Amino acid sequence: MGKQLHQYIINRTEADILPFVTAITPEDKPHEISFSSVFISKDKLVLLHLLPPLTSSEEIERKLIEVSPKLQRAIELIEVPPITLGLFFKQQKVKIQNSKNESKLIPELLTVIPQTSTSIGSVKIPNELPGRLIFLDQLLGILDELKHITMFAEFLKYWDDVKHQISPIFSPLDILASFESSKGVLVDGAIVPTFISLYPHWGTNVRYRSLSQFWSNFQK
Repeated sequence: MGKQLHQYIINRTEADILPFVTAITPEDKPHEISFSSVFISKDKLVLLHLLPPLTSSEEIERKLIEVSPKLQRAIELIEVPPITLGLFFKQQKVKIQNSKNESKLIPELLTVIPQTSTSIGSVKIPNELPGRLIFLDQLLGILDELKHITMFAEFLKYWDDVKHQISPIFSPLDILASFESSKGVLVDGAIVPTFISLYPHWGTNVRYRSLSQFWSNFQK
């Protein structure tokens, strides 16, 4: 599944995407955690860790508890300059830096959960889990909607800016829809709201319009 996710990202972006990457330990060996895809978006080094398909919220929670300290250790290793990653299949190491050398790259971890059920459930997120947690369908929709890979970092910053004012019932796709519709400025002026409510189907409607337009223009 990691291979398919990697290919999906390549097909929708113009960025250089590294497949199946690991951190490097002080013993100069690959760390046990792998990332299915790694790419740069502005000053962010985005790392995608894909969980195995699990069928219940309880299984997902147990897996998150298991991988949280390992992911934390992997990020700590990656943060040590110069950023050095292991290419799993090539058995090589590569040093990563911003192509314009304008700023230090900041690792941005997304732990991706494949959905195996249509039932609605909740997942308790361990406090020790670094980065963000996102379902696979949400990530695919976001990558498909963004016009350029540099916008991914802009969206993450926007998400951070509004997440404490928006209820967690709204999905990342809903937040993306608000990001695109507001041009990245959801609240302008001097007003500082304590709570912001979004239309709960905003992200779904945006995806419906995008896909409808794509398939209507698709050559039959």
